[in-house]
Amino acid sequence: MRYDAPDGPVADEVRTILGSMNFSLVELAIQRIRKRTHIHCTIYNPEGFDLDRLSEVHRLIEPRLELMLEDRDMYIEFSSPGIDRKFKSFHEFGIFTGLRVSIMPPDQKWFEATIERATETRVDLTLEDGTTAQFDSEGIVKARLSN
Repeated sequence: MRYDAPDGPVADEVRTILGSMNFSLVELAIQRIRKRTHIHCTIYNPEGFDLDRLSEVHRLIEPRLELMLEDRDMYIEFSSPGIDRKFKSFHEFGIFTGLRVSIMPPDQKWFEATIERATETRVDLTLEDGTTAQFDSEGIVKARLSN
């Protein structure tokens, strides 16, 4: 699994704003559709969030991105990662530290664990029987949140 955290000036700006509000940027997609910029942010907050909090995030991010991208006709959309998110990048282990995940290593079956720590190159897990395991990014084929 590759480490593909959202990067670039827009991702950095969004990540800074979200970080000040205890949110993490899980995924960012920017597209031009019919001369309009569409931005989709998948965001996570360990305490969850409601519509008022989401509106606050939107009010902070929209004017900054309008200035950065010199585009006043943009569409910004937010979503949560969902309770059974399939990981798209190794960086997500750091975002979801403390949560239960299902992991598939190469040539093995799925197993359940809790994320204890994660860096850009390694994740430390606590298995169901209380033992610990470490995996690097090459040691995980698939991963998803487990409820």
